[in-house]
Parts: sequence; C-alpha cells; structure tokens
Amino acid sequence: MEEAIHQNVFEKYVCNKKNLVIEWIKDPYNLGLVLIVLFAVLLRLYLNDLGQPLWWDEAEYMLQAKHLAFGTPNSGWNIVRPVLFPMICSFFYRIGFGESFFRFFIIGFSSLGIVVTYLIGKRLFNAKTGIIAGFLVSVFYLDLFMSGRLLIDMPSLSLGMLGVFLFWNGYIERMGSKWLIWSGIVLGVGIMFRYTIGLFVILILAYLIVTEKLGFLKNKRLWITALAGFVVMLPYFIWSTLKYGNPVHRMWVSLPGVEYSGGNQGLGQFLMYLKVLPGQLGTVFLVVFIIALALFLFKLIIGFDLFLKGKEKVLNRQFFLFLWVLIPLMYFGFSFWIFEPRYVLYSFPPIFLFGAGFLSGLSDKVKANQKIIVVLIVVILIVFSGYSQFKMGKSLIDSKKDSYLELKQVGLWLKENTEKDVIVLNNGVPQNTYYSERETSTVGTDYEEEFLDEMRERKPDYLVLSIWERSQPWLYSYPQNHPEMLKPVMVFGREGEQMPRAVIYKFEENF
Repeated sequence: MEEAIHQNVFEKYVCNKKNLVIEWIKDPYNLGLVLIVLFAVLLRLYLNDLGQPLWWDEAEYMLQAKHLAFGTPNSGWNIVRPVLFPMICSFFYRIGFGESFFRFFIIGFSSLGIVVTYLIGKRLFNAKTGIIAGFLVSVFYLDLFMSGRLLIDMPSLSLGMLGVFLFWNGYIERMGSKWLIWSGIVLGVGIMFRYTIGLFVILILAYLIVTEKLGFLKNKRLWITALAGFVVMLPYFIWSTLKYGNPVHRMWVSLPGVEYSGGNQGLGQFLMYLKVLPGQLGTVFLVVFIIALALFLFKLIIGFDLFLKGKEKVLNRQFFLFLWVLIPLMYFGFSFWIFEPRYVLYSFPPIFLFGAGFLSGLSDKVKANQKIIVVLIVVILIVFSGYSQFKMGKSLIDSKKDSYLELKQVGLWLKENTEKDVIVLNNGVPQNTYYSERETSTVGTDYEEEFLDEMRERKPDYLVLSIWERSQPWLYSYPQNHPEMLKPVMVFGREGEQMPRAVIYKFEENF
C-alpha cells in the first residue's frame, strides 16, 4: 500500500514537471530560444575543430591544469592569470577527461550567454527583443571564434551577464533578496574566472550612482549581495594570502601599469576600438545600432529630468545598456596596454540588445495592414546581418585553425621521444610545456657572442626554432654554422612549402 502511494506521488511529480515543460515550450519565444541554442551549439561544433592547436594563452591555462592534476612542469604559467579555470580543468583531468571535453565546456558557456541575452532583453523590453538579440549573439563572429578557444572570454562574459540579470531582477524589479544573493555569488565566481568581470560590478555601481546618487549605500540588500560575493571568494583570498602574502596579489599585478606598462593605451586606442566597430557589426546592423543609439540620446536629452526621477523606465533601461557598451570600451581603450578586438567582447550583447529593441518596436509603430511588410523587412535585415556574421566567423576560424600546428607537433614529438627530465629551449614556452610535458624556457641572451657561454652554463638538451614564436634572427643560422654543437633531429613543415616551420635540434655532448 505504502509502495503504491509513493509510486502515485512520483508519477504525479513527473507528470507535473512534464506538463510544465510542455506549457513552457508552447510559448513561441521559448521554443524559438531552444531552437536558437540548439542551432548555436551545432554551428560551433561545425566550425571549430575540437583538436586544433592551442595558442599561447590557451596553453598557459591548460599547462597549469595539467600541473595541478599530474604534477607536470608549469613553465610558461604567468602569475597574472586567474586560477579558477585551470583548477576546474585539473579536476576533470583527474577523472579522465581532456581537451575535447573542455571545448564543450566553453561551448556550454557560449550557449549560456545566448540564453542570458534573451532573458535580459525580455526583462528590459520584451521577448521579441530578447529573441532577436539572442539570435544575433549566436552568430556573432567573435562569439563563434572564441567558442572554439580554451580561454576565459566566454565564461567571463556569460557569468558577468548572468550576474547583471540576477541583480536587475533582485534590485530594480524588487523580486526578492535571493536574486541579489545569487548575483553576488555569480559575480564572485566570475571574478575568479577573469578579473575584468569587475567591470560588470563597476557598471552596476555607475548606474546606481547616476540614478540614485549615494542613496543605494543605505540599502541593506546590496550589502548582502557584496557579502555573498565576498564569502564565495574567501577561499581564494585565504589561498592567495598563504601563497603570496596578499589576498589580491594576482588581481593587483594584473592591473594596468602595475606589472605591465607602455603600449598604446589612451584616446588613440579607444578610438581604434571605435574605428573597427563598423567592420565587426557589418553595415546593416551598424546602421540599425546608430539609429537606435541616436534615438536614445535624443530622448535622454529632452527627457533628462524624467530620467533622473525614474519616470521613464525604458529610458533608464537604455541608459543601463549605454553604460554597458561604454565601460568596457573605455577600460580596454584608455587603461589596457594591448589592442585586441576580443577584449571588448563585453560591449557587444548590449549593442545587439539596443538594435534588437529598435527592430522589435518597428512593427508596433505602423498600421495593421503594413505590419506584415515591416515584419518581413525586419526578418530580412536580421537574417542578412546574421549571415554576414557567420561568414566573418567562418573566415576567421578557417584562417586561424592551423596556426601553431607545428608547435603542437614539436611538443608531442618531444613527449614521445625524450626523457621527462630534459630541458627544452623554445620561444613557444607554454605550448611546448603543455604538449611535451617537459620543462621549457627561452634563450636568455639577445646576442650571438654570448650564446655559447649561456648554453654551457645552463646545459639544455634541445633547442626548437619555429616561425610561430620567433627567436632572434641570428639564431636561425646558428645551428648550420655550428654543427658540432647542434644537430637537427626532427623537422616539421607543410606540403608544398620548401622551408620548414619548426626544427628540433639536439645539443651535442661536450659542446
């Protein structure tokens, strides 16, 4: 009898869950989101090679994961790198997973970013805006490209967006403190993935300062949010203090101007990001975004008093998106020392939300008999923009997928053909360490006349010269000029090319 009751309860529970899923799917926007995510996953698997060679940054995270899991060398690991990603990967290494699994992990975060884009669009404006923006993110060329790289760009973007969504629900929409607590937790975890997730915290603070001045500091719920984030990060602070004597050592040394300086940061680099923006968005969506931005700025100017009083909710939401676009561009433009388009990845979801909001509102502003034509035009614009992004993404992925291939081949050959305690000189330090699992460093001197003395002092076993992470020009002819010292043992090249792309030399004994 008791068994039958438990069975009945279980069946009712399953049926209720099943009915909830069916009802949820009946909403055309929810069904559209599921189809977009499925399409996005398949597209990323189609475009990206799960076994493609690792770049410098990728290899750093992966070599550290191997080091934590198996104790292999970690030469090439930079102290400024956030530690959470390799820690997570090391756990999966220990239980038998590897590089291909980690690529699915990144694709999963990319998919999460699409879902959160939809949810933010739906919350700020409407489901139509969310679905348009979600689709545009799913085919955005940088998103497609970065989804195939074992880097922290996709996890950090998705976690930052999720933290913003949870904050908005908890604080602006007043849906309960649990949303704010989860916002603090997610942003805390995100910061341990990548320190620049702090830009999302700055975004939230900037919005609150403009709209509430300093009144938000009296709100206990926000302090609970901060406490939740602190508690999540507390183990990291303790670990960092024990290891480096400073709870934020890695974050501190990664700040612009602390360990690195120089570069082109400043107005020129900021303008450079603006200059490449049209090519990144494509002509069609660029026009859409400019129109949407111009309308927002016009409404903000004429209705500034209403905005400050919070009486124009749409304007306030658009202002939040405007800050979201601007803050990453300003940080990476004015204070960061390297120009890379992927660094401002944070700015693109709000750009797509801006444009999507404009497109979704077009059909609401026309007569009923004109609505079909307007909807058709909007669909054509979205599809055309999406296809342009797909082509850009495919072209970029195809052009980069075999880069550093020879460094991978070098490392794997060394792993199979050398003892574990050998020392390798290779300018591609992290790639070589990751693939070969051998201690790796670079040639120290820049001068040919000092090379022999340095080698006699260091006593390395192998020297690798390649076209990828280039050495001093004189070093490429040095083995031919000193055959008594360096003997070629393996050459890697490509069909149809006369010159090799990488050569492994072995140091002769008693050179």
